[in-house]
Amino acid sequence: QTEQTIQYDGLVEFSDFYATFADIVDADDSTDGQSFLPVLKGESTKFYRETAFVHYDPKWGKNVNRYRNQFVQTPNYKLYQDGRFYNLQTDKLEQNDLVSTVLSPKEMAIKKRLETEMRLHPEFE
Repeated sequence: QTEQTIQYDGLVEFSDFYATFADIVDADDSTDGQSFLPVLKGESTKFYRETAFVHYDPKWGKNVNRYRNQFVQTPNYKLYQDGRFYNLQTDKLEQNDLVSTVLSPKEMAIKKRLETEMRLHPEFE
């Protein structure tokens, strides 16, 4: 028996874990997550997520507010709640926020789509 290595470069949201666990045990799932069981079975083309939303609110340390955040991303672009927008292919460490005045038409369309997705979720206060 040979060991199979699974590599998936797409997006997975936290909500997808519950949907996947429900799928594994053949239980009903009423969440908005998507099962990524096909990825685990080596059928990754049957699972695709265009965007992923992350709400990160750690409860540790004196600098907790420094790290709490919300963002939505595609595989190549990431938009934070405060408007910072990054090209993840050319800036994996997110050091150079893309300035709206120099965005290409394609980047402007992606940013607008991510802004629409961000508005679907409650904001940090």
